Amino acid sequence: MASMELKDMEPVENKDFPSDLISQRHPLLVISHGKQHQKKTFFSISSDRHYPGIIPEVENKLICTSSFGWLVLREDSHECCVLNLESREKIQLPALDMNSSFCILTASPSDCNCYIVFIHGKDNKIIFKFCRPGDQEFSSQTFEGFPCSLSSVAFFGGKIICSLYPESFLLTAEIVGSTLQFSDLITKEVPPFVSAPKLLSQSHLVEFSGEMLLVYRFRFISGSCWDMGFTVFKLDFSKRALEEVISIGENAIFLDEDHGICCPATD
Repeated sequence: MASMELKDMEPVENKDFPSDLISQRHPLLVISHGKQHQKKTFFSISSDRHYPGIIPEVENKLICTSSFGWLVLREDSHECCVLNLESREKIQLPALDMNSSFCILTASPSDCNCYIVFIHGKDNKIIFKFCRPGDQEFSSQTFEGFPCSLSSVAFFGGKIICSLYPESFLLTAEIVGSTLQFSDLITKEVPPFVSAPKLLSQSHLVEFSGEMLLVYRFRFISGSCWDMGFTVFKLDFSKRALEEVISIGENAIFLDEDHGICCPATD
């Protein structure tokens, strides 16, 4: 999608955010463009149309994540906020004094149980910064001492789930007050072709029908060329095991560099 030519799509003149974009079943894609990727254009898969400049509040900002109809935005000055797509309600967050690889919302910011969590892996450490809407500063906690990098992050069953690479482990963390409680690492037994570092590109945690999937995207040689393949597993937390998924039915999995979602594709 990042390579899509904007000039080939019919522009939409209406600058108000259409209400049907909020309620549609398919995800909205966001294209960052301009010399410094400061401009944002929303693309609707359902209508095959793009909507440039309809939300001025996101221009010149990084969209860290989107959930529950809200965007988490960050500026170069490290100022952060959450923005509701439909009402344009904006909640200022504390300034974030670190780079972040991942960001998650645990609930809608209007929910008293909501946390905004920024996560960054560096030098065999995983740094968590988290706060509630209205907090004056982020709480910080670090998980360290494990030689691997952070591949994917999701929020599922009230816990933060981190997929670590290349050692093929899962780490879970639960926010309790102003601290994180880490659970044991869960070993994932994967086929040899998936765990081969030269072939594996990345793993993605994706929620699907009340279950958590681990989608492996890997590269392999086909003839004289490199090709791309996918393998999907379901996480069985009770058995600490993976079960290969043969079919996801009439659904589609969307992956980007950091996240993944699964949506009905029947229509």
